[in-house]
Amino acid sequence: MTAPDRTELLRTRVERADDLPTLPTVVARIGQMLRDPKVSASAIGDVLAEDPVLTARILRLVNSAYYGFPQKITHVSRAIVILGFQKIHNVVLTASVFSRFAQPAGFPLCALWEHSIAVAIASESLAESLQIRERAEEAFVSGLLHDLGKVVVAHVAPADFAKVVELQRSRDLLFREAERQVLGTDHAEVGFWLARRWGLPEGVQNAIRFHHEPQTARAGRVLASLVHVADLLARALNIGSGGDPHIPVVSQAAWDDLAITPERADRAVRRTVERLAKAEAFFSLVRGEAA
Repeated sequence: MTAPDRTELLRTRVERADDLPTLPTVVARIGQMLRDPKVSASAIGDVLAEDPVLTARILRLVNSAYYGFPQKITHVSRAIVILGFQKIHNVVLTASVFSRFAQPAGFPLCALWEHSIAVAIASESLAESLQIRERAEEAFVSGLLHDLGKVVVAHVAPADFAKVVELQRSRDLLFREAERQVLGTDHAEVGFWLARRWGLPEGVQNAIRFHHEPQTARAGRVLASLVHVADLLARALNIGSGGDPHIPVVSQAAWDDLAITPERADRAVRRTVERLAKAEAFFSLVRGEAA
């Protein structure tokens, strides 16, 4: 079977699989509600209240050192008012998405989730440090989901995924190089297929798809560049694992797109490290999901 044939077969599996995890219902509903400029905090709070387990997770994250509120927040509606709609949406997504996928055989899922959290925080921190705060929330979501294609492959094609893992380990390849040899494509493309199926914003879809090669993106290059640099930063900080121990070469185009100077780079790294040090509640959450 040729590489294009293998890719097409995998794409069909992802797009047609009946048992592929869907976007959590609450997340999907809130995403729809946020498109309404007249939506209220109480309305979103009412939706979240329908899921007490999720509500408990949200409050745990909101009351963590990461946000540093001086007083404990006991009601989600209060958290919404303080954090804002988009940030609370990110918290909801973080608190729910990792439980959607089962542990692949022979693959460190917990380490992947930790890496995903680190990339989300780094993406957000980079956006803020580089004076593109308006992209910070999208950057967080894109970083959070950038490697989701790996577990999607494990779900729809477990035998092929096992071959990828074995090839990566036996030849010490980048994980995406092993994917391309076995699958004819990589997790970035597979993650894009899932993001499109989930109806995520187009900017997030493109960031997932092009986070390894942002220079090839026809749209959404800035967001893809943020995730690209954040991914390398998380790898350099050795937080979690993307499936291999390597740090790929940074895309010069991404560096140029983000107008990164030595001073900006230093500020972004310091902000990221400071936030990661306060993110234990996030890491504890994903460790529990992967247990």
